[in-house]
Amino acid sequence: MRKFKLFAVLLVLLLATASFGDHRGESDFIATAIATITTGATATNGSEFTSRELPVRTQMATITVTFTHAGAGDGANVDFYFQASYDNGSTWTTNEFILTQVASNIAPAAAGARIYSAVDWFQGISHIRLWKVTNNDAASITLVNATLSWGAM
Repeated sequence: MRKFKLFAVLLVLLLATASFGDHRGESDFIATAIATITTGATATNGSEFTSRELPVRTQMATITVTFTHAGAGDGANVDFYFQASYDNGSTWTTNEFILTQVASNIAPAAAGARIYSAVDWFQGISHIRLWKVTNNDAASITLVNATLSWGAM
C-alpha cells in the first residue's frame, strides 16, 4: 500500500509539471498608457507615445487592446494599427499592417474600461510595434494601451 501511495504522489507531480508546459508571457506595447485621445484624433508612435518593439516568439499570439470610455460609446470603431518587421526591427511595414478594430460601445455598456482580445497569425514576422490609434468615437478615450501575449507552440 505504501508503494502505491508513493507511486500516486510521483505520478501527480509528473502530471502537474507537464501541465505548466503552456506557460505564456505577455508584454505591453506602451510602458505608460496614452492618457487621452480626443474625438476624431489619432495618436502616433513617436509623437504621442513610444511603442516598444516586441519580438514575436510564436507564430500565433494574442493582441489585447484596452481603453476607458467616459460613457456608453456611440459604437464607432477605435482602430489600433500595428506595424510588423520581418528583419529583426531594421525596417517596418507601412502598407501591410495589422489592424484591430474595437467598437466603442462593447461591454460594459456604461462608462468604464473596454478590453478586447484577438488571436492573430504572425507568420514570418520577427517584431511588432503599435503604430497608431485612431479614436472615431464622438467622445474622448483614456488609458489606451495594447498587450501582446503568447504561449508555447
